[in-house]
Amino acid sequence: RCPRRYLYQKVLGLSGARDDNAYVRFHRAVYAVLRWMNAQSDTLDADAMGAEFEKAWATIGPHEHALADLYKDAAEKIIHQAAARPRQNREFDTELTINVNGCDLRVAVDEVEKRDSAVTVRRLRTGRAPKKIDQGVTNALISAAARDAFGPNTGFEVRYLAREETVTPRFDTVMPRRLQDVSEAIDGMRQGAFPAEPERSEDCPRCPHYFICPCVPSA
Repeated sequence: RCPRRYLYQKVLGLSGARDDNAYVRFHRAVYAVLRWMNAQSDTLDADAMGAEFEKAWATIGPHEHALADLYKDAAEKIIHQAAARPRQNREFDTELTINVNGCDLRVAVDEVEKRDSAVTVRRLRTGRAPKKIDQGVTNALISAAARDAFGPNTGFEVRYLAREETVTPRFDTVMPRRLQDVSEAIDGMRQGAFPAEPERSEDCPRCPHYFICPCVPSA
């Protein structure tokens, strides 16, 4: 979204975390439990899952926030909904690869469901489905990598756990542009070019690197 922010966070390793944001910590705690669930067998142990949630909530979640009880109730609801979903014929936390502009890009996949000859690749999100379907670069790359791996008829879905909503993004018209965007970003990295070009100028004040943005090491 912004080459300069990528330079600061990914190349130079400067932190972009917002540890004081209760909403962010709430989602991090939920994702931690989801990752634990994905590493389990087909049957989830309810007591072990509850213990894992309490551990994540105590170490990651906003347990000291004024609205901690509301956040915790929402987190537990999302986790229980996720636990109730079928686990058979599914692989969790896998990685696919797609080659763009001579680079092998690895994309994380939350679920791969295989039923007979049908394959569906799924991304899980803890929030609600947005009003506008997300046809952004991340989803486009996952969809393209899934078709490379499993064939052109592979389905791609995004599951929003807060309300158990499933969205099926389509990339028929935008995929060439998304891959071109990625290709141009790779060219910029190769050339060491990381200009400050946010998608929206109003995003700048919320960037954790706002006050150091003009500074770029000579090397």
